[in-house]
Order: sequence, then structure tokens, then C-alpha cells
Amino acid sequence: MRVSIAQTRQIGKKLGVNFDKVNVHELRSGIEVEHEHKNLIGVGMTNAAKVALDHLKEHKDYYSRLKIVESKRKI
Repeated sequence: MRVSIAQTRQIGKKLGVNFDKVNVHELRSGIEVEHEHKNLIGVGMTNAAKVALDHLKEHKDYYSRLKIVESKRKI
């Protein structure tokens, strides 16, 4: 599922995200990745954003790193 930047900003605003501290593109990627698990754990877009934000607190480029790791696994 693709999430637009506008949708990401809207969800972020609802959650009180400071986009001076959180990269909107990383959060968008995070929402998309975490939302993929919705069938497994019932994650909606807002809850996916919360999970993504938890990861981004640990590493502000968490989802960029994840893409690199996943691309290496496919080799």
C-alpha cells in the first residue's frame, strides 16, 4: 500500500509529530512497511505510524537501513 506525503503529514499531525525532528519520507516508508503487517496484527495506518515512530526514535533512518538489509538478502 502506498501512502502519500500528504497522508503521512496528516497522520503525523494527528500524533503530534515534529517534522523538524522526524523525516517525513522515513515516516512514510515506516507506515507502509508496518501497515503490511495489518493482516497479522490488525495494524491500521495510525497504529502503523506509532510503530514506525518507535523505530525512528532508535534510528532516525531506520527504514532506509531496512531497505539496504532487505536488498542484500535478495542477492
